[in-house]
Amino acid sequence: MNMHKLDDNNFLALHSFAKTIKNDLASGNKHIIIVNVNIKYTCPRFESEINTQVIISLDSYPFASLKIIDKDWLTSVSVYVEFLTGYNEFSFDEKHNILIIRCQNSPKLGPYTVEFKEL
Repeated sequence: MNMHKLDDNNFLALHSFAKTIKNDLASGNKHIIIVNVNIKYTCPRFESEINTQVIISLDSYPFASLKIIDKDWLTSVSVYVEFLTGYNEFSFDEKHNILIIRCQNSPKLGPYTVEFKEL
């Protein structure tokens, strides 16, 4: 059962991005979406882009989540690879179909922004 508030802006942004996915690699799975994306990761220490996959779970409890599948430099040791709607600021650029996740002050990275666009 989905326990999310339907008026939560973070959940709505992730849900809106999920609805735009054209090629769900987990097609038929009712609990997750897997998609090829371009990720732009920006923080004070670096800015980088990578093409990889993410797993979106809209019905996980207590928060919906997006997890980057680790690749090369993009590991949980160096950056955040999982984002929960309860801990990050999510927004959705409808014009360009880009999900944007921001955090103003993280202990690991300082302020950061991560942008996701389906390939």
